[in-house]
Amino acid sequence: EATKQVMRYFAAAKGGAMDMRIQNAIMAANPVL
Repeated sequence: EATKQVMRYFAAAKGGAMDMRIQNAIMAANPVL
């Protein structure tokens, strides 16, 4: 749930263009989520 909220936040902030890059960065930095 928390991961989805974070990804949605960044997707909205960046417009979705860098959504994948941000997702990968979040997953790499926070594998627990």
